[in-house]
Formats: sequence, structure tokens, C-alpha cells
Amino acid sequence: MKHIRWLHIALIFCALMANVSAAAQDVFVTVGDFRFECNATAAPPTATLIQYTGQQTEVVIPEVFEYAGVTYKVSGIGNEYAQPFYDNTTLERVVMPQSVRAIAAEAFHGCSNLNYVKFGNVAEIGDYAFAHCSALGKVNLPLTTRHIGYGAFAHCLGLHAIVLPENVLTLMGATFEGTPITELQILGRTPPEVVYQLDNSGSIYSQCQLYIPILSTNDYAAATPWNLFTRVAEKPQSGDVNADGSIDVADMNILCNIILGKDSAENYNGRALITNHATVDVHDLNFIINLLLGIYQ
Repeated sequence: MKHIRWLHIALIFCALMANVSAAAQDVFVTVGDFRFECNATAAPPTATLIQYTGQQTEVVIPEVFEYAGVTYKVSGIGNEYAQPFYDNTTLERVVMPQSVRAIAAEAFHGCSNLNYVKFGNVAEIGDYAFAHCSALGKVNLPLTTRHIGYGAFAHCLGLHAIVLPENVLTLMGATFEGTPITELQILGRTPPEVVYQLDNSGSIYSQCQLYIPILSTNDYAAATPWNLFTRVAEKPQSGDVNADGSIDVADMNILCNIILGKDSAENYNGRALITNHATVDVHDLNFIINLLLGIYQ
């Protein structure tokens, strides 16, 4: 019995030491107005922004910084214990680096003057991340976005239209609760899963025009809650010049032929004028190239 007791004590001691060792891996670093929680053992070493102490109207979050000979790459904004911009009423514009992959719950909650967000390669947006950002009138989510948390854009009183990129798989629900959104375009042929009610009041289903990809009506008509929308229409994605439901080299070839005079933009019902220039030119071609490269602006 004594041997068993000592064995239990040894196991508990090892577990405690493991926790101490894990905690010792976290490094807290202040860079200007930013405070980061860093993981030196990640490959490459990563950092999460946990606090912002400045009063600037425009904030550019650094992509990398060096501390004690280690270069850290900023991969997250906030965590379950920290909401770096919560109720910041000074912030108007924020630029995230391409390295950012996750925005934590309530990270920008209540930023009432925030009107512009340049996302990095964000994959996850946490619960209520941008809730009550009443000045936020336009949101350009990157193609990398896959998960949108509960109430992520709830009560954004200036938000009237939004496009969900084709890789969005999950919306937790109440995404646009209390938001006067009137136009929602989804670029994915497969309807995103909505875990809870998309809008608890149900008003979004009648007030909002839902645009879905070409040839996807049957899929959306069979999926809840997308089948609750009263106004649904198929619409090509900007850049889908030939309206076949995808953006690829075929669309690039069409634009090249138009630019070279081998084809006419009139054959594509205005879809070739992607960047709203007077004529089809390299700007339209660059737009498609950027989309294919994963750059979404």
C-alpha cells in the first residue's frame, strides 16, 4: 500500500511539473501599444495579441516581432481571457496582417466607431467578435474564412450587405441579430451549416435578399434555414465572367481575349467589367488573379 501511495504522489508531482513546464513556455511581450502572449515552442513561434493600450484611430497590427532572439509571428487577436479592443470607442480602422488566423470572442465588441477592417487570412471569427460595432458599414471577409461564431456581427446598425466567401462552413447562429442587413450573398455551392437560429426574431428571412451561386437553388431549397428566405436568386460571383459557378483560368482567358480584341464584353452581360472601370482592362484581370491567389479585399 505504501508503494501505491508513493506512486500516486509521484504521478501527481509529474503532472504538476508538466503544467509548470507548459506555463513556462508562454512569454508575455509588450511592443509599443501592443501586448502579446507568445508561444516560443510553436513552429514557427507564434503570438496572440491580448491587449491594446493606445488611443489611435487607425491601428496596424504587426505581423512579426523579435524578442530575446526569437522571431514571433502574430497569429491571433484575443483569446478566451482577453479581448484587446473590447468597447474601444476611439478605434476607426484596423489592419490585420496576413498571418492572423483567428479572432477571439468579443475581440472587437462594442467598437462603436470602427468602420473599416482589413482581415488577415482569418479562418475563425469568435462569438460576438464584432457585435455592437454600429459604424461598421462594410465587411470584406477573406477567402480563408471557415467558421463564424455566434452573434459575430449582431447589432451592427450600419451593416446592410455582406458576402460570405465560398469556404465558410459554419455559422453558429444569431450572426446578424439586430442588424438591418438587406442583402446577403453566399459564394459556396454547399449551404453553410447554421448551428442555432440565424436570426432569433426571424425578420432576416423576409427583409433580406439572399443571393446564392449559379446552379445551387436545389441545394439551398433543401437546407434549413436557407429555405426560409422569401427572396432568393442565383447570382454569379464577382469574377465569374462566364457564370459557370466558379472562378478559374477560363474567366481569365475570356478577359485576355476581350483585352486583345478577340472577344466582346457585351457577350457577358456586364460581368467582364469587374472593377467598374469604363473598359475591360488589366485591373479586371488582376482581380481574378488575386482571388485565385487567395487575396480577397
